[in-house]
Amino acid sequence: MTPVVDLESSGAATELVDALRAHGHAAVLGHGVGPDVIAEMRSTSREFFLLPRAEKALVEFDGVGHWRGWQPVMEGSARYGGHERPTELLERLEQNLCPSEGGADAPGNRWPTRPPGLRAAWCAYHDAVFALTARLMAALAGALGTDDPDLDAWCGDQWSNLVVNHFPPLDAAPEPDRVRVAPHTDHGGLTVLCADDAPGDDDPGGLEVRDDRGGWSAVGQPEGALLVQAGDLLERWSGGRLRATPHRVVNPPPGLGEASRRLSIVYFHQPRLDFVVVPVTGDRGAYPAVAAGDHVTSRQDAYRRGEPSFD
Repeated sequence: MTPVVDLESSGAATELVDALRAHGHAAVLGHGVGPDVIAEMRSTSREFFLLPRAEKALVEFDGVGHWRGWQPVMEGSARYGGHERPTELLERLEQNLCPSEGGADAPGNRWPTRPPGLRAAWCAYHDAVFALTARLMAALAGALGTDDPDLDAWCGDQWSNLVVNHFPPLDAAPEPDRVRVAPHTDHGGLTVLCADDAPGDDDPGGLEVRDDRGGWSAVGQPEGALLVQAGDLLERWSGGRLRATPHRVVNPPPGLGEASRRLSIVYFHQPRLDFVVVPVTGDRGAYPAVAAGDHVTSRQDAYRRGEPSFD
């Protein structure tokens, strides 16, 4: 069962620590991201993915550097790992709008001309979740009892990617081992997810998390909530007190047609790339120091090679 934390409650920070320690994720209410901001982000992104392929290809990632622009992962390509393993059944649009990277005009960002309101919608959503992740990191630091002098590396100086994943309808059963998203842990700090819905046993084809016994369960959340997950660098920073939990997106049964189309908005929060992550609490000897940028690059390269992202 997905724990629910209302950020407006007096004990929210402690509840969030407890949820991320026990489960690696929590559904958060009182997050401050307006429903109109979410709706515009979703509608303009959906409109982009429904454009002809040739038009989306005008802003396709060129395979150089950090991921940006449109990525037709489902088509298979050396730069997405397609020659080493079955590619995942999605396409995505990805940008970095953080001030530390240069904002919306950051080098590498690839903005489509249609729909015309997409860039403004993404900027509004980014600004709201940028503020949310800074708020969450400050709350986690306080609840963990650590006075991290470098907290701004995770907050105002953060280097975070905004992504929309589009899962097209599946008209037929995919090949063996092809799934919407393969099991993995996220490699950064906090991941903030806004999904189309909260699938349950009667609505397959959505996000699942793995528990300590190795089983998988669907992630549910109340209406209006955002899902917050811990990534690898946050686990390191907390000395293992917060854990990065493996998760995946499973396939729906074939034949559902348009009902199996899904869209998820994902904010991958990460500290400043030159920031060296070391445990500030917990088991300080269990995690060697690592530069955030080196970790991000190594995980991206491992994905291309088709290597698993967790033990």
